[in-house]
Amino acid sequence: MDINTLKKIIAEELTEKDIIQAECIIHTKRDANITDILTNIRSLPGVTIVSMLGSSKQVSLYKSISRIRIKFLPLTGSVKQYIIFLNKKVRTFPSVFSFKILDYAKEDLLRKNNS
Repeated sequence: MDINTLKKIIAEELTEKDIIQAECIIHTKRDANITDILTNIRSLPGVTIVSMLGSSKQVSLYKSISRIRIKFLPLTGSVKQYIIFLNKKVRTFPSVFSFKILDYAKEDLLRKNNS
């Protein structure tokens, strides 16, 4: 099996309507209410769960960094398209300096690997 065939199989598997879990980093204003930002993320179409991984850390006088986990159903087509949508939307929220998805996978794959 060549690499292109393998990529196609993986892409097809991920484009099914499975719950995807993503680990993310978000940089916000230090005085921003992270709970409100997480609520805004929860309001996005397709997002099912948003949770903090640990607590926010102050990285400068004006900036904090938080690690979050987002579970979502990719409603806009492929997983890749939904991630682009998610990145663009979160970056438009007030008090958000940057947002980056570090890693993502189907939720059932993560459960199998953690068992």
